[in-house]
Amino acid sequence: MARTLNPSNYLKLCIIYLSFFFIFFPWISFSLNELDTQPWIVITNILYILTFSNRLIKNFVLFGYMLLVPIFFIAFIDFGHNSIRGFMTYVIFFSTLHVFYIAFKKHFDILKKLIFIFNLLWLLSGLLQLIFGAEILSFLVTVRTSMSRGVTGLAPEPTHYAFYLLFISWLLLVINQKPSKVTISLILVNIAFILFVAKSSMVFFYCIL
Repeated sequence: MARTLNPSNYLKLCIIYLSFFFIFFPWISFSLNELDTQPWIVITNILYILTFSNRLIKNFVLFGYMLLVPIFFIAFIDFGHNSIRGFMTYVIFFSTLHVFYIAFKKHFDILKKLIFIFNLLWLLSGLLQLIFGAEILSFLVTVRTSMSRGVTGLAPEPTHYAFYLLFISWLLLVINQKPSKVTISLILVNIAFILFVAKSSMVFFYCIL
């Protein structure tokens, strides 16, 4: 007899995958807006935290977001674009830390597999732009680059692309205490993309360090 998935478990799985997806692809807008900081990662992060955190952590997170309320009003006094972006960046950083804290305890195996898959998607996006031009992915993300600069992948600028490849490479080392040959090869490909595809000498310098 076929095993059916409980609707509650199905919803939880959707929250897990959506949260991880938008953490690793935070600039995807689906052409709905041209904002530098997308709201999807904040929404899915909060859903993940409220769904999977225990009572103690949940109370701490709730308290943390309550503290963000006055910060919100302070940031929006001048209603400037920089204030909005700064506030959103703060919220994203705060919530993403909590997601990773919970994920490493409860969903480590899922996260480990997804990081590898997401890494391949980042490389594929850069390869597609290298072959067909940067605008091929403009329906997913706002692209700001030129022929003289590198490609952006699923980020708005080449430097963002390079930093994300560096971030994923670091995560691959963190989650694999004894990296396999495949993992090491993938990290080397990331470094090659940073230098020759994203063309970011600054991020390549960080790789050397």
